[in-house]
Amino acid sequence: MSWITLSPADIDIAKAGPQVAALRTAALAAGQADPAEDALARTVLHIRQSVRSYRANRLDADPASIPAELRSLALRMAYRELHQRLDVAGRALALTDDDRRHWDNDVRTLERVAGGDLVVSQPANPVDGDVQSPGTIQVVRTAGKRQATRRTLRGLR
Repeated sequence: MSWITLSPADIDIAKAGPQVAALRTAALAAGQADPAEDALARTVLHIRQSVRSYRANRLDADPASIPAELRSLALRMAYRELHQRLDVAGRALALTDDDRRHWDNDVRTLERVAGGDLVVSQPANPVDGDVQSPGTIQVVRTAGKRQATRRTLRGLR
């Protein structure tokens, strides 16, 4: 699979169109932009950070793209971002039990991606090595025989 970009119109796939439209238009001030674009941008950033966390993964050069296999997860996350936008004085609209289960699963999925336990497709147009460090760890020295112990340092208080 390749990497894809999502648009605010794609969020309608996550839930029923009228429900998403209501979340997108509720509590908008005059001249305020569609909140779906911002919700989608935050979601894409979060997913790309999880992908980048594992050193073997590469990021696509397009900052708005994500692995295609995480599409459904991204749409659910963007929907929840829209949902939480209406949290007024700690009174957010209640998520359904299914939404909460999906949320927990989505968090675990991104943790697995970040840990390298879940493989995602590599982009056809990866970011250059100068921009993205592979983040490898090198062992400089292994532990040898201790030269200082509790007994030999007893008098140093």
